Amino acid sequence: MYTGPVATTLKRPIHAPGVHFRPDGAGRVVLALGAHDHDWAESADPWPAERSLAAAAVHLPPLAGAHVEATRVGVRPMPRDQRPMVGAIPGLDGFYLVVSHSGVTLGPLWGKIVAAELLDGATDPRLAPYRPARFL
Repeated sequence: MYTGPVATTLKRPIHAPGVHFRPDGAGRVVLALGAHDHDWAESADPWPAERSLAAAAVHLPPLAGAHVEATRVGVRPMPRDQRPMVGAIPGLDGFYLVVSHSGVTLGPLWGKIVAAELLDGATDPRLAPYRPARFL
């Protein structure tokens, strides 16, 4: 969910116990309660906004007076085994897949590895446990 503008000097993502949040520009903060997937699916409330704001405000006090400006629900890419999936799909020439929930942290490394695999044909053994073929 996205807050309206708040007076804060927040400059980077924060992963605190039970909640995570990051700056979104113009004083807005994007946040989610740690169990937001479960809460959203099981709650009669369309979105547990007040609970999420309260949890984040413990770690970032200016959020105590914030209001929810917008909420967005998206589908996170998560393979069945909850591990990344990186590599070519056997039988689909020219199709290469990179899927991971942790992509933002692994993206720079994977960018180099994938570029080498695609441009040089070099197979990187570090990706062996993450190949899409494990699902075929």
